[in-house]
Amino acid sequence: MNVLMRLLFLLFTPIFCFADSATEPLLDWRGYFVIALLFVVMFLLVKEVFPPDLVLLTGGAIPVIIGIVPAKNLLFSFANETIVTIAMLFILVRAFKNSGLILFLAKKVLPNTKNRIIQMAVSLPPLSFLSAFLNNTPLVMILTPVYRKWALSLQECPSKFLIPLSYAAILGGTCTLIGTSSNLIVNGLLFNANSEAAFSFFEVAKIGVPILIVGLLYLIFFSYRLLPDCKDPRSALVDDIRKMTVEIKLLNEFSHLGKTVEEFGNDYLQGDFTLVEIKRNNQKLTAPRFKEILRENDRLVIVGDLNALYKLQETKGIEFEPESEFQIDPAAAYYSEYVVPSDSTYAGKKLSSPSFRKTLTGPVFAAYRHGERLEGKLSDITVKPGDILMVFSNAPLSSQHPEDSRDLIFLKSSDELSILKPKRAIFTFLVLVAMVVAVTLGVSMMIASMAAALVLILTKMVSGAGVVRGINWSLILLIAGGLTLSSSLQATNVAYVLGKGLFEVIGSNPHLMIAGVFLLTTVLTEFITNTAAVLIVFPIVMEALGLSGIESVMAMRAVGITIAMAGACSFITPIGYQTNTIVYGPGGYRFTDYMKIGIPLNLIAWLLCTILIPIFWPF
Repeated sequence: MNVLMRLLFLLFTPIFCFADSATEPLLDWRGYFVIALLFVVMFLLVKEVFPPDLVLLTGGAIPVIIGIVPAKNLLFSFANETIVTIAMLFILVRAFKNSGLILFLAKKVLPNTKNRIIQMAVSLPPLSFLSAFLNNTPLVMILTPVYRKWALSLQECPSKFLIPLSYAAILGGTCTLIGTSSNLIVNGLLFNANSEAAFSFFEVAKIGVPILIVGLLYLIFFSYRLLPDCKDPRSALVDDIRKMTVEIKLLNEFSHLGKTVEEFGNDYLQGDFTLVEIKRNNQKLTAPRFKEILRENDRLVIVGDLNALYKLQETKGIEFEPESEFQIDPAAAYYSEYVVPSDSTYAGKKLSSPSFRKTLTGPVFAAYRHGERLEGKLSDITVKPGDILMVFSNAPLSSQHPEDSRDLIFLKSSDELSILKPKRAIFTFLVLVAMVVAVTLGVSMMIASMAAALVLILTKMVSGAGVVRGINWSLILLIAGGLTLSSSLQATNVAYVLGKGLFEVIGSNPHLMIAGVFLLTTVLTEFITNTAAVLIVFPIVMEALGLSGIESVMAMRAVGITIAMAGACSFITPIGYQTNTIVYGPGGYRFTDYMKIGIPLNLIAWLLCTILIPIFWPF
C-alpha cells in the first residue's frame, strides 16, 4: 500500500525538488508552469469536466502559445506516423463493417446452449482474435446489440455477457501491434527515442498471448458468478412504458385545435411529457412531426412523469381516457436507443439542453441508468456517461440516426446491421492479410496501412463520406495534444525530475521496475483514459530508465511494452477504456460491478507482466 501511495503522489514531488548538483537540470518558471498545467489537465480528465480530446489538445497547445515549446512540435504531432496509421486503420475497420462479415461471424459462432461455460468458451475467443487485427471500439459497438439479443434469446441477463464482451476485445488487442491504440502510440514514441527499440507486428504477442489465455480462462470460469443479474433497459421499457403513459382526447373547446404539435408541446408539455402517438380516424401517427396540426377528437398518447399530470387535468377541452392501449415495439422504426460515451460533450448537461434537439432525431421519452429508469422531470435530468436514452423518431432509423456521432453511440438492433456481402468481405479480408504480411516482412506500419486504405477507397469498399465518418477524430486530436504535452515535459526537464522520483521508488531491479511502471500506468489509465496515461507516463519512465543506468535497446523495449500492456488492460472502471463505457448502459451495470470482476483481472495482467517481461526482454 505504501508503494501504491508513493506512486499516486509521485507527480506532486517536483514542486519541492531542487537540483542536487550543478550538473543536474534545474526547473525554471517554464518547468513549474508545465507541472501546474499537468495538474490541471489530470484534474479535468478525472472530473470529466470536458471531453478528453479537448483537454489534451488544449494542454498541448498552451505551451506552444506561450513559447515554452516551438510551434513545430504541435504540427509534427499531427504529422506523426502513429496518428496517420491509426486513421488508416479506422478506414480498414469501416470496410469490414460495410461488408457485414463481423455480424455474420458473430451469428454463426454464438452457441444456442444454456451451459454457461460453453457459452463463454465459444463466444469470447473468436472476438479476441478479431480485436487483435481490428480496432476494438467499433467492434464492440457492432456486437453489443448482437450479444444482447443472444442473451435474451437464451432467457439470460445481458449483464452476464456484455462486460466479458468488452474485456475479451481488450485482451485480444494486446496481442498485435495494431490491436490497441496504446500499442501503436508506445511503438511510435519508442521509434522516436531509438528506432532499434521499436517492436515488430507480433512481438507484443509474447506477453499478450499469455495475458489473453489466462484472462479468457478467468472470464470463462468466473465471470458469470461475479457479474450481477441486471434488468435489461430495453426489456424493462415495455413494462415501464405502461407506468408512464397517458392517453387524452381533444374536445371541441380545446384552445389549441388547429395549432401544431410543437405549439402544443411548448405550452403544455414543457419537458415533462413526450407526445409519442396521435390516433386519428382509425389511423396512428407515430412520433408525429412538429408541424402536424391537431384536430378535434384526436387521441394523444403522452409519455412522461405522471406526477405532473395536474397541468393537463386543469386544461379545458381535454378528456382523459381510462387506460391507454399503447404498446411500444423496440424493433419499430420509430424507436432509437443511444449510449452516452465517456468522452461525450453531453455528459454533465441536462436533457433540456438545445444540443440534444440538434443531434437527436426525436424527443427523449425515457432515460436509464444502471438498468433503472430515471424518475422525475426528464428536462431536469443531468446526463452521465453510460446513460441510455430512449428516443422516438418519425422516420426510419437508417436515414436519421447520428450513427457516427462522437457524443452518442447508437445501438442498432441486430436485424438492422449490414448483411453479409461475400465478395466485399473476402476482398477486405485479403487486404488485411496483405497488410499484416507486409508489416511482418519489414514494411513500415504507416506505409502498409496507407496502402491498404488506398486500395479499399479506390475499389469503393469505403466511400469518401465513409472515410470521413469512419475515422475517430476525437482520438486523433487526443493523441496529437498528448504528444505535444509529452514533448513539453521533456523540453522543460519536468520528465527528468519526475523520472528521478520514480527511480527512487522502483529502483533498478528489472522485476520491481516493471511492476512499478505497470502499476503507475494502470492506475492513471483507470481515471484519465489509456491514451492520456500512456502519453504522460512514457517520457517520465524513459528518464527513470536512464537514471538507473540501464539504457539498452532491450530495456527500452521491455519498459515500452509494459506501458502499452498497462494502458490496454483497463478493467476496473467503465471510463478507462471506451469499450467499457459502451456496455455500461446496455448491461445496466454499476461502477462497482467493474471493480468486482476487473480488479482480479488487472492483478493477473500485472503479475504476468512482472514475471514474464524481464524474461522475454532481459535487461
